[in-house]
Amino acid sequence: LQRASLTALGVTPDVTDSGLSGRFIRTFSARDARLDFLQASPVFQAMTAGLSATARAATENAMIQGMVLEPASGGKGREPLYPYLTARLKAKHARDARTLLADWLVYVNARVATMARQTLEAQRRVRLQTLREQLELERTRETIVRQVSVTRLGYALSLARAAGLSQPVFMKGDAFHDDPDFPLGLGEKGLSRKLAIYRDGTDLRQLSVALQEQEDGVSRLEKIRVDAPDIQAFHLLSRPVLP
Repeated sequence: LQRASLTALGVTPDVTDSGLSGRFIRTFSARDARLDFLQASPVFQAMTAGLSATARAATENAMIQGMVLEPASGGKGREPLYPYLTARLKAKHARDARTLLADWLVYVNARVATMARQTLEAQRRVRLQTLREQLELERTRETIVRQVSVTRLGYALSLARAAGLSQPVFMKGDAFHDDPDFPLGLGEKGLSRKLAIYRDGTDLRQLSVALQEQEDGVSRLEKIRVDAPDIQAFHLLSRPVLP
């Protein structure tokens, strides 16, 4: 999911171990999720093949009620050495129950991973929109700065000509305190060249490190894809076993 790359670009991924665990428990406990799983399960379809609608609905409801996730007990009222959950699923045949439980855990994890991906993608899009807006503001600012610089250089050039400053002042070795608004130290030739550079440079990025950095950030965030979930929302201490 490239969470490190997202973090580097200003996105704080809202996907934590505790958050994933909580989402796993909520999804496991959701009746709609259980129903969706059973209706898509080939094992359940085989179990209920040939049943009437009433019998199928009753079997479906019994299965849903038999899908349990609860805190483990240490036995005889004692607390376990470390907290963990026990998942159970009831079915008419033990092997069907074991297969369904294993499939159900995979199904729940996939739903959690999908929701996590959607969360990260939403965060990426919000951040990307923010960066694009900041980039547009920076381009506007750089355009204004460029226009002001051109205007000031134009005035400075006219002043340098009026003062007869053809060459850069520092070439003469004279002490010179330049005007911050209309710097004349470059002299007419230097100011003319600098003015030409500002006027001819149509690419704002050439003279702006900040603009280049912001464009790079937008480009990198646009390329990030969070469409390959690799999240594991639970860890098995033991595989589903027969009762």
